[in-house]
Amino acid sequence: MEAYPFGNQYNPITSHRLRNWDFFWILTLLCIYTGFIQYFQPKGFNAFKISIAGTMFIAFCLLVRIVWKSVRRRSTFSRFFASFYTLYLVYCIITICRSAEMDTQVIANLLGNYTTGLGLLVPIIALAGDRIINYDVLLRTGLKLVWVGIFLAPLGFIEGRLALFSSPFIQLSYLLLPFWTYLNKKQKQLLIAGLVVCALVSLLTNVRAILMRELLLIGCFVTYFLLRKKSVITILAAISAVLLVVLLITYADTLSSLFAQREIDVFGIKIDNDQNRAWMYEEVYADLNHKNDLTFGRGPLGKYFSSFFFSVYEYSGSSADDYYRYNIEVGILSYLLKGGYVLLWSTLFLLIAAGFLGLTKANNPFVVGLGITILCHSLGMFIENYPKLSAYDVVIWLYVGACLSNTVRASKDPLEGLKQPFLMNSLYRIKPLMPVG
Repeated sequence: MEAYPFGNQYNPITSHRLRNWDFFWILTLLCIYTGFIQYFQPKGFNAFKISIAGTMFIAFCLLVRIVWKSVRRRSTFSRFFASFYTLYLVYCIITICRSAEMDTQVIANLLGNYTTGLGLLVPIIALAGDRIINYDVLLRTGLKLVWVGIFLAPLGFIEGRLALFSSPFIQLSYLLLPFWTYLNKKQKQLLIAGLVVCALVSLLTNVRAILMRELLLIGCFVTYFLLRKKSVITILAAISAVLLVVLLITYADTLSSLFAQREIDVFGIKIDNDQNRAWMYEEVYADLNHKNDLTFGRGPLGKYFSSFFFSVYEYSGSSADDYYRYNIEVGILSYLLKGGYVLLWSTLFLLIAAGFLGLTKANNPFVVGLGITILCHSLGMFIENYPKLSAYDVVIWLYVGACLSNTVRASKDPLEGLKQPFLMNSLYRIKPLMPVG
C-alpha cells in the first residue's frame, strides 16, 4: 500500500489507483512540452514542431475534459464572481477568434503555440478549483515531478541551456508551498531540495524571473507566518520591513534610473541589464497608442514594432528576435497587446480579488497560502508571468478557483476531506463545515 501524503491513514478514494488521472497527465505533458519548446525553440511549420505541439494539445484536451465535468455541477462562486468570470472567459474566446483565419499557418500559430490562443484559455481550469481530488493529484504528481526536475538539473553543468529541461518540473516546488503543513518529514526535505535546485536552475539558464518568483513566494510565506506569532522575531521582521521601505523611498530616483538602463556599471564592470524590460513598456504602449489599439488590443497573434530589436537588426544585420513581436516576456504587456485594457484590467481584478479573498476571507491556512501564491503571481506580472499554457499557469488558475469558491474558503480544513471520505459526495465537492454567506 502506498503511503498517504497527508498521513498514514488509508483512503480508498486517494489510494494508489487514483480515480482521476487527467490532472496528472496535464501537468506531466505540459512540463515535457515546455522543456522541449524552450530548449529547441523550433521555428516555422515542420514535423518536429507539430509533434511537440501535439503533446501540448493532448494536455489541453484533458484540461477541457476536467472543466466539462465541473461545468455540470453548480458553481460555488458568488453570483458576482460567477457572472464576472463568465464574461471574462467569453471575452478571452472573442479575443482568440479575432485572430482566427482560414489559413493553415494562422491556425497552427494560434493553436500550436503555448503563448498564443490556448494560453488565454487556461483560466477555464478555475472551474475545477473546488474539486479536492485535484489537489490530491497535484500534490502527489508535483512531488514526483520535483524529483524529475532534480534528476535533470545536472544537465545544466554540461551546458547551461540544458537545464531548461529541468525548469518546468522543478518550478512546481515553490507552487507546493501551501501544502507545507500537510507534508511529512521526507516530503519537506524533498521540497527544500527542490527549492535549492530551482534557484540553481535559474542561475544556469540565466532566467532571473524563476529566482524572483521563488524568493518572493518564500519571503511572503515566511513573513505571513512570522507576523501571526507575537515574538521578538516578529518585531525585528516588522522593523526590517519598515527600514526597507524607507530605503526604497529614499533612493527611488536612483533605483528607477538604474531600472531603465540597458547596461549598468558595477565597480567598473559593464553588466548587461537588458532583462529589466522597462524599455518594453515604452515600446508597447507607444505602438498600441499610435494605432488606437489600447482598449481591445490586437488579438493573440497581434504584433508590435520593437525599435530596439530593429536597431539591433540594422547594426548587426541580424536580430535575436523579430522586430515585429507577438511574444512579450512581461505579463502586463502581453495581456495589453492581446486584449487591451479590457483583458488586462479584468485579469488583474480576477487574480487580485481571488488572492485577497484567500488571504483575508478564508477560515483555513491552506487557502491563505493559495491567496499568497496568487498575489505573488500578480505582482510578478509586471516583470514576467505572461499568459501561456504551462503547468505553472494551470496550477495558478486552479488556485484562483479555490479562492473564489465560497465553500472552500468556509471550510475549517478543506483537505480534511481527503482523510475523511464522508465529507465529500460522489463528485468530490467539499461540503461546507460552516454557514456560507
